[in-house]
Amino acid sequence: MKQIYLFTTCLFLFINLSNAQTNNALNFDGVDDYGSVPHQSAFDFTNGTIECWVKPNNYNYNKTLFSMRDVPYTSNTRWSLHLNSSTGRIGIYNGIGWYSYVENFSIANYSWYHIAFVMSTTSTKIYINGTLKHTINEGINNSITGKNLEIGRADANFTDEYFNGSIDDIRLWNYQLSESEINASLNCELDGDETGLIAYYKLNQGTANSNNSGVNTLNDISTNNYDGTLQNFSLNGTTSNWVDGSSSVSGDCSTLGVESVKINKKRYTLLKNPSNDFLQISGLTTRKKYSIFNLLGKVVLSGSVSENEKIEIKNFSNGLYILKLENGDELKFIKD
Repeated sequence: MKQIYLFTTCLFLFINLSNAQTNNALNFDGVDDYGSVPHQSAFDFTNGTIECWVKPNNYNYNKTLFSMRDVPYTSNTRWSLHLNSSTGRIGIYNGIGWYSYVENFSIANYSWYHIAFVMSTTSTKIYINGTLKHTINEGINNSITGKNLEIGRADANFTDEYFNGSIDDIRLWNYQLSESEINASLNCELDGDETGLIAYYKLNQGTANSNNSGVNTLNDISTNNYDGTLQNFSLNGTTSNWVDGSSSVSGDCSTLGVESVKINKKRYTLLKNPSNDFLQISGLTTRKKYSIFNLLGKVVLSGSVSENEKIEIKNFSNGLYILKLENGDELKFIKD
Protein backbone atom coordinates (compact mmCIF):
# COMPACT_ATOMS: atom_id res chain seq x y z
CA MET A 1 0.00 0.00 0.00
CA LYS A 2 2.83 2.43 0.86
CA GLN A 3 4.49 1.76 -2.50
CA ILE A 4 1.25 2.50 -4.37
CA TYR A 5 0.74 5.69 -2.35
CA LEU A 6 4.31 6.84 -2.98
CA PHE A 7 4.03 6.09 -6.70
CA THR A 8 0.72 7.98 -6.98
CA THR A 9 2.11 10.95 -5.04
CA CYS A 10 5.21 11.12 -7.23
CA LEU A 11 3.09 10.91 -10.37
CA PHE A 12 0.84 13.73 -9.13
CA LEU A 13 3.81 15.93 -8.28
CA PHE A 14 5.49 15.19 -11.59
CA ILE A 15 2.42 15.97 -13.69
CA ASN A 16 1.91 19.28 -11.87
CA LEU A 17 5.61 20.14 -12.15
CA SER A 18 5.54 19.33 -15.86
CA ASN A 19 2.50 21.52 -16.43
CA ALA A 20 4.07 24.40 -14.50
CA GLN A 21 7.22 24.26 -16.57
CA THR A 22 5.46 24.48 -19.92
CA ASN A 23 3.54 27.76 -19.54
CA ASN A 24 6.42 30.16 -20.10
CA ALA A 25 6.93 33.39 -22.04
CA LEU A 26 9.86 35.56 -23.09
CA ASN A 27 10.60 38.87 -21.36
CA PHE A 28 12.34 41.69 -23.26
CA ASP A 29 14.25 44.40 -21.36
CA GLY A 30 13.54 47.25 -23.81
CA VAL A 31 17.26 47.99 -24.19
CA ASP A 32 18.80 45.54 -26.64
CA ASP A 33 16.89 42.22 -26.43
CA TYR A 34 15.41 40.76 -29.58
CA GLY A 35 14.84 37.48 -31.38
CA SER A 36 15.98 36.88 -34.95
CA VAL A 37 14.71 34.25 -37.39
CA PRO A 38 16.61 33.86 -40.70
CA HIS A 39 14.63 34.82 -43.76
CA GLN A 40 12.29 32.22 -45.19
CA SER A 41 10.35 32.68 -48.42
CA ALA A 42 7.17 31.76 -46.52
CA PHE A 43 7.57 34.98 -44.48
CA ASP A 44 7.11 37.02 -47.67
CA PHE A 45 3.37 36.38 -47.70
CA THR A 46 1.05 38.99 -49.22
CA ASN A 47 -1.90 37.80 -47.14
CA GLY A 48 -1.25 36.54 -43.64
CA THR A 49 -1.77 36.79 -39.90
CA ILE A 50 0.61 37.35 -36.98
CA GLU A 51 -0.77 36.81 -33.49
CA CYS A 52 0.59 36.58 -29.96
CA TRP A 53 -0.07 37.26 -26.29
CA VAL A 54 1.69 40.35 -25.00
CA LYS A 55 2.18 41.98 -21.59
CA PRO A 56 3.70 45.47 -22.00
CA ASN A 57 5.60 47.41 -19.38
CA ASN A 58 4.97 51.13 -18.91
CA TYR A 59 6.30 53.21 -21.81
CA ASN A 60 5.14 56.05 -24.05
CA TYR A 61 6.87 55.19 -27.31
CA ASN A 62 5.97 52.98 -30.24
CA LYS A 63 7.76 49.78 -29.28
CA THR A 64 8.15 47.00 -31.85
CA LEU A 65 6.50 43.61 -31.55
CA PHE A 66 7.59 42.16 -34.92
CA SER A 67 9.39 43.42 -38.00
CA MET A 68 10.76 42.51 -41.40
CA ARG A 69 13.09 45.38 -42.20
CA ASP A 70 16.69 46.56 -41.91
CA VAL A 71 18.70 49.77 -42.34
CA PRO A 72 18.22 52.09 -44.09
CA TYR A 73 14.65 51.57 -42.93
CA THR A 74 13.01 53.95 -45.43
CA SER A 75 13.88 51.71 -48.35
CA ASN A 76 14.16 48.32 -46.68
CA THR A 77 10.94 47.82 -44.73
CA ARG A 78 8.36 45.22 -45.61
CA TRP A 79 6.49 45.91 -42.39
CA SER A 80 6.95 46.46 -38.65
CA LEU A 81 4.18 46.17 -36.05
CA HIS A 82 4.15 48.48 -33.03
CA LEU A 83 2.48 49.08 -29.66
CA ASN A 84 2.52 52.12 -27.36
CA SER A 85 1.30 51.04 -23.93
CA SER A 86 0.75 54.55 -22.55
CA THR A 87 -1.39 55.86 -25.39
CA GLY A 88 -2.88 52.53 -26.49
CA ARG A 89 -1.66 53.23 -30.02
CA ILE A 90 -1.24 50.17 -32.24
CA GLY A 91 -0.13 50.19 -35.84
CA ILE A 92 2.03 49.27 -38.81
CA TYR A 93 5.00 50.94 -40.49
CA ASN A 94 5.68 49.84 -44.08
CA GLY A 95 8.55 52.08 -45.19
CA ILE A 96 6.12 54.47 -46.80
CA GLY A 97 4.36 55.71 -43.70
CA TRP A 98 3.28 55.01 -40.12
CA TYR A 99 -0.40 54.08 -39.81
CA SER A 100 -2.12 53.44 -36.50
CA TYR A 101 -5.16 53.88 -34.33
CA VAL A 102 -5.69 54.42 -30.58
CA GLU A 103 -7.46 51.65 -28.69
CA ASN A 104 -10.36 53.36 -26.91
CA PHE A 105 -9.93 51.49 -23.62
CA SER A 106 -6.14 51.86 -23.81
CA ILE A 107 -3.71 49.08 -23.01
CA ALA A 108 -3.15 48.48 -19.32
CA ASN A 109 0.47 48.05 -18.35
CA TYR A 110 1.56 44.71 -16.88
CA SER A 111 -1.57 42.95 -18.20
CA TRP A 112 -1.82 40.24 -20.84
CA TYR A 113 -3.58 40.89 -24.16
CA HIS A 114 -4.00 38.79 -27.26
CA ILE A 115 -3.22 40.85 -30.39
CA ALA A 116 -3.67 39.65 -33.96
CA PHE A 117 -2.56 41.56 -37.06
CA VAL A 118 -4.45 40.30 -40.13
CA MET A 119 -2.52 41.67 -43.08
CA SER A 120 -2.60 42.15 -46.84
CA THR A 121 -0.90 44.56 -49.24
CA THR A 122 -3.80 47.01 -48.85
CA SER A 123 -5.01 46.71 -45.24
CA THR A 124 -4.17 45.67 -41.68
CA LYS A 125 -6.93 44.50 -39.35
CA ILE A 126 -6.17 44.66 -35.64
CA TYR A 127 -7.89 42.28 -33.24
CA ILE A 128 -7.55 42.56 -29.46
CA ASN A 129 -8.66 39.62 -27.32
CA GLY A 130 -10.45 38.18 -30.34
CA THR A 131 -12.44 41.31 -31.26
CA LEU A 132 -11.85 43.37 -34.41
CA LYS A 133 -10.97 46.87 -33.20
CA HIS A 134 -9.89 48.67 -36.34
CA THR A 135 -8.98 48.27 -40.00
CA ILE A 136 -6.04 50.35 -41.24
CA ASN A 137 -6.17 50.98 -44.97
CA GLU A 138 -2.46 50.34 -45.41
CA GLY A 139 -0.56 47.08 -45.32
CA ILE A 140 2.50 45.14 -46.42
CA ASN A 141 5.12 46.80 -48.63
CA ASN A 142 5.19 44.11 -51.30
CA SER A 143 8.20 45.58 -53.09
CA ILE A 144 10.51 44.53 -50.24
CA THR A 145 11.37 40.86 -49.67
CA GLY A 146 14.13 38.75 -48.21
CA LYS A 147 14.28 40.26 -44.72
CA ASN A 148 14.74 38.35 -41.48
CA LEU A 149 11.83 38.08 -39.10
CA GLU A 150 12.71 39.94 -35.90
CA ILE A 151 10.85 39.83 -32.61
CA GLY A 152 11.08 42.76 -30.20
CA ARG A 153 12.87 45.34 -32.34
CA ALA A 154 12.44 47.36 -35.55
CA ASP A 155 16.04 47.56 -36.77
CA ALA A 156 19.50 48.35 -35.41
CA ASN A 157 19.07 52.13 -35.91
CA PHE A 158 15.98 52.51 -33.73
CA THR A 159 17.26 51.63 -30.25
CA ASP A 160 14.28 53.38 -28.60
CA GLU A 161 11.88 50.93 -30.27
CA TYR A 162 13.11 47.73 -28.57
CA PHE A 163 10.12 46.08 -26.93
CA ASN A 164 9.77 46.26 -23.14
CA GLY A 165 7.59 43.54 -21.68
CA SER A 166 6.70 39.88 -22.22
CA ILE A 167 5.51 37.99 -25.31
CA ASP A 168 3.94 34.54 -25.44
CA ASP A 169 2.66 32.07 -28.05
CA ILE A 170 3.64 33.66 -31.40
CA ARG A 171 1.91 32.31 -34.53
CA LEU A 172 2.42 33.18 -38.20
CA TRP A 173 -0.15 32.10 -40.81
CA ASN A 174 -0.08 32.30 -44.60
CA TYR A 175 -3.67 33.51 -44.87
CA GLN A 176 -5.98 36.03 -43.19
CA LEU A 177 -7.60 34.42 -40.17
CA SER A 178 -11.26 35.25 -39.56
CA GLU A 179 -12.52 36.50 -36.22
CA SER A 180 -14.02 33.08 -35.47
CA GLU A 181 -10.72 31.34 -36.24
CA ILE A 182 -8.81 33.70 -33.96
CA ASN A 183 -11.27 33.12 -31.12
CA ALA A 184 -11.28 29.35 -31.67
CA SER A 185 -7.68 28.95 -30.52
CA LEU A 186 -6.42 32.08 -28.77
CA ASN A 187 -6.80 30.48 -25.33
CA CYS A 188 -5.13 27.16 -26.13
CA GLU A 189 -1.97 25.83 -27.71
CA LEU A 190 -1.87 24.35 -31.21
CA ASP A 191 -0.27 21.11 -32.34
CA GLY A 192 1.99 22.82 -34.89
CA ASP A 193 0.70 20.94 -37.94
CA GLU A 194 -2.37 23.09 -38.66
CA THR A 195 -2.99 23.97 -42.28
CA GLY A 196 -1.62 27.43 -43.15
CA LEU A 197 0.63 27.68 -40.07
CA ILE A 198 4.02 29.03 -41.18
CA ALA A 199 5.78 29.19 -37.81
CA TYR A 200 4.79 28.70 -34.19
CA TYR A 201 6.89 29.85 -31.23
CA LYS A 202 5.25 28.65 -28.03
CA LEU A 203 8.11 30.18 -26.00
CA ASN A 204 7.72 27.47 -23.36
CA GLN A 205 11.46 26.91 -22.97
CA GLY A 206 13.74 27.19 -19.99
CA THR A 207 12.67 27.48 -16.36
CA ALA A 208 10.78 30.65 -15.51
CA ASN A 209 12.81 33.32 -13.68
CA SER A 210 15.83 31.01 -13.25
CA ASN A 211 19.31 30.66 -14.72
CA ASN A 212 18.68 29.69 -18.34
CA SER A 213 22.15 30.31 -19.70
CA GLY A 214 22.42 28.65 -23.08
CA VAL A 215 18.67 28.33 -23.69
CA ASN A 216 18.83 30.86 -26.51
CA THR A 217 17.05 29.10 -29.39
CA LEU A 218 13.57 30.15 -30.47
CA ASN A 219 12.07 26.75 -31.20
CA ASP A 220 9.55 26.71 -34.03
CA ILE A 221 7.30 23.75 -33.26
CA SER A 222 5.49 23.94 -36.59
CA THR A 223 6.36 21.30 -39.17
CA ASN A 224 8.58 23.87 -40.93
CA ASN A 225 11.14 24.12 -38.08
CA TYR A 226 12.02 27.78 -38.71
CA ASP A 227 14.08 28.14 -35.53
CA GLY A 228 15.49 31.50 -34.45
CA THR A 229 18.03 32.85 -31.97
CA LEU A 230 17.81 35.11 -28.93
CA GLN A 231 20.10 38.13 -29.02
CA ASN A 232 21.48 39.96 -25.95
CA PHE A 233 19.19 38.35 -23.34
CA SER A 234 20.66 37.94 -19.85
CA LEU A 235 18.74 34.63 -19.41
CA ASN A 236 18.83 34.94 -15.63
CA GLY A 237 16.36 36.48 -13.19
CA THR A 238 12.91 37.98 -13.70
CA THR A 239 13.68 40.16 -16.75
CA SER A 240 15.42 39.54 -20.08
CA ASN A 241 14.73 35.86 -19.57
CA TRP A 242 12.22 33.02 -19.83
CA VAL A 243 9.41 33.99 -17.43
CA ASP A 244 5.90 32.92 -16.45
CA GLY A 245 3.57 32.95 -19.43
CA SER A 246 0.00 34.08 -19.90
CA SER A 247 -2.45 32.05 -17.82
CA SER A 248 -4.93 32.60 -20.66
CA VAL A 249 -3.04 30.07 -22.79
CA SER A 250 -3.68 26.63 -21.34
CA GLY A 251 -3.68 23.19 -22.82
CA ASP A 252 -4.32 21.58 -26.16
CA CYS A 253 -7.16 23.05 -28.23
CA SER A 254 -8.68 19.60 -28.66
CA THR A 255 -9.16 19.22 -24.89
CA LEU A 256 -11.35 22.31 -24.98
CA GLY A 257 -13.50 20.97 -27.81
CA VAL A 258 -11.93 23.28 -30.40
CA GLU A 259 -11.34 21.68 -33.78
CA SER A 260 -12.15 24.38 -36.34
CA VAL A 261 -8.53 25.28 -37.07
CA LYS A 262 -7.08 21.82 -36.63
CA ILE A 263 -6.48 19.77 -39.77
CA ASN A 264 -5.14 16.20 -39.74
CA LYS A 265 -4.54 16.14 -36.00
CA LYS A 266 -1.81 13.61 -35.28
CA ARG A 267 -2.50 10.58 -33.11
CA TYR A 268 0.82 9.34 -31.79
CA THR A 269 1.13 5.95 -30.10
CA LEU A 270 3.94 3.84 -28.65
CA LEU A 271 4.24 0.47 -30.33
CA LYS A 272 5.55 -1.28 -27.22
CA ASN A 273 4.43 -0.12 -23.77
CA PRO A 274 5.55 -1.28 -21.22
CA SER A 275 9.01 -1.75 -22.67
CA ASN A 276 12.40 -2.87 -21.37
CA ASP A 277 14.78 -2.09 -24.26
CA PHE A 278 13.45 0.54 -26.65
CA LEU A 279 10.51 2.71 -27.70
CA GLN A 280 8.98 3.21 -31.14
CA ILE A 281 6.48 5.96 -32.00
CA SER A 282 3.76 5.48 -34.60
CA GLY A 283 1.99 8.41 -36.26
CA LEU A 284 4.94 10.70 -37.02
CA THR A 285 5.01 12.20 -40.51
CA THR A 286 8.16 14.26 -39.96
CA ARG A 287 11.20 13.94 -37.73
CA LYS A 288 10.52 15.50 -34.34
CA LYS A 289 12.59 16.48 -31.32
CA TYR A 290 11.72 14.80 -28.02
CA SER A 291 12.63 14.84 -24.33
CA ILE A 292 12.01 12.07 -21.78
CA PHE A 293 11.30 13.07 -18.15
CA ASN A 294 11.47 10.93 -15.02
CA LEU A 295 9.08 11.25 -12.07
CA LEU A 296 11.14 14.09 -10.59
CA GLY A 297 10.69 16.15 -13.74
CA LYS A 298 14.32 15.73 -14.81
CA VAL A 299 15.21 15.23 -18.46
CA VAL A 300 16.93 11.84 -18.73
CA LEU A 301 17.17 11.66 -22.52
CA SER A 302 16.58 13.96 -25.49
CA GLY A 303 17.05 13.76 -29.22
CA SER A 304 15.02 13.52 -32.41
CA VAL A 305 13.06 10.62 -33.85
CA SER A 306 11.26 9.52 -37.03
CA GLU A 307 8.39 7.10 -37.60
CA ASN A 308 9.13 3.69 -36.02
CA GLU A 309 12.76 4.62 -35.26
CA LYS A 310 13.98 3.02 -32.03
CA ILE A 311 14.73 5.05 -28.88
CA GLU A 312 16.93 2.98 -26.61
CA ILE A 313 15.88 2.94 -22.93
CA LYS A 314 17.49 -0.28 -21.69
CA ASN A 315 19.69 1.64 -19.23
CA PHE A 316 16.71 3.40 -17.60
CA SER A 317 15.63 2.39 -14.11
CA ASN A 318 12.27 0.66 -13.93
CA GLY A 319 9.33 3.00 -13.51
CA LEU A 320 7.06 5.55 -15.16
CA TYR A 321 8.35 8.16 -17.65
CA ILE A 322 6.86 10.82 -19.92
CA LEU A 323 8.08 11.39 -23.46
CA LYS A 324 7.29 14.90 -24.66
CA LEU A 325 7.44 15.80 -28.36
CA GLU A 326 8.41 19.29 -29.55
CA ASN A 327 4.80 20.09 -30.46
CA GLY A 328 3.80 19.55 -26.81
CA ASP A 329 2.24 16.08 -27.16
CA GLU A 330 3.04 13.73 -24.27
CA LEU A 331 3.24 9.94 -24.19
CA LYS A 332 3.50 8.11 -20.86
CA PHE A 333 5.31 4.79 -20.74
CA ILE A 334 6.61 2.24 -18.27
CA LYS A 335 10.12 0.84 -18.28
CA ASP A 336 10.10 -2.68 -16.85
